[in-house]
Formats: sequence, C-alpha cells, structure tokens
Amino acid sequence: MYRYLFSVLLAWLSFCSVSAQQEKAPSPYYFDGFKQALLVGKGVQYSVKVNYDLVGNRWFFIDSGDRNLVKELYPEGISLLKIEGRTFLMAERALIEMIQAEPYFCVEYVAETRNAPKTTSYGGETQTAAVDNYSTLLGTGISGGQQQNRKIVVGIGKEYEVKVGKKTRRFSDGKGFVKLFDKKLRPEVEAYLSSNPTDFTDIKSVAALVNRYFAE
Repeated sequence: MYRYLFSVLLAWLSFCSVSAQQEKAPSPYYFDGFKQALLVGKGVQYSVKVNYDLVGNRWFFIDSGDRNLVKELYPEGISLLKIEGRTFLMAERALIEMIQAEPYFCVEYVAETRNAPKTTSYGGETQTAAVDNYSTLLGTGISGGQQQNRKIVVGIGKEYEVKVGKKTRRFSDGKGFVKLFDKKLRPEVEAYLSSNPTDFTDIKSVAALVNRYFAE
C-alpha cells in the first residue's frame, strides 16, 4: 500500500515538474500571444493579429485565410501599428514604441539573448550549445521555411530616442542623457539628476524627465 502511494506521489511530482518547465519555456516574442493590431500607412489601414520576434527582429502576423499559417510582416507601405492603446513604428529590424509625439520620445526594446540550452545525453541541459527544436509563434521551430535563430531571450533592455534640435539622439541611462546637452549645460542637468534620481528602466519616469527639458 505504502509503495503504491509513494509511486503515485512520485508520478505526480514528476508531472508537476514537467508542467512547470513547459510553463517557463522562454519565448522569443515580445507579446504574450498574438495581439490584434491596426496597421496604418499612406492610404492603407487594416487589422491583423501580430507579434514581434525579438531574436530575429521581425514582425509576424497570422494569415486570416489560414489561422495556422504565420507570415512575416514587411514594412512596405506601413508606418504605424496600433496595439492595445500603444503605438509602434514600423521600423526595419527594430521594435520601437512611440511614447509621445511632442516632445518626440520613443523607446526601442532590445533583446538580451544567449544560446538556447540543449538537452545532453544525461538528460540535463547545457547553455553553451544551441537547441534543435526552438519554439516559434506556433511552436514549430520553422518560420518561412527557415530554422529560427538558436537564441533565447533572457531580458529586454531599453534605448530611448529624442530629438535635440533637428537631430535624433539616443540614450539609455543618466550619463547618456546628460550628453544630450551642450557642455555648459551638463553640470546643471547632472545636479538635477543627483537630487532627483531617475529610474531609467521605467518609461514613465524617463518621459517625465524628457518633458522637463524638451517640452516647449
């Protein structure tokens, strides 16, 4: 009796372990599933479900005629994607969200990646090798007939973009923000940041800083 109960308990724990590993499987995509998007361009406006591949830096959409078919979304004729109240620019090889138009402020989401783990002959995993069955939007490992890049996303960084005069400038932290200004103004900006620390991982906090210095 005790052996039977022990066997049942062991089987249940094994099942839970496998389920947990599956739930934690890393995804190369920015959104949690496909999102309904309004695509806007010059004389173009239509709605599809999309997701963004952070590893390959490409947009994908589900073919309305075949829900099992995923296709790459090309930027020709499209300038904006509106997704759940957010606006993304249709840029090549970059995921850029427009936070506000005036003063101009955008954020680019940059994937932090490493080689995908490969199951070893001992049933363990090594993070120095690539994985053979890398999951994609539909979990097939293939996109457009090509094997996906064998990388997994371990984090997402942010790079911010503003307009200084007629030039577009980028920064990701306090030092980079200070460098946006003329040398004679930098001590003042440094002093403000020292007295008012800004979390440069928080978009709202950075937006408030941008508005303080660039709003007319």
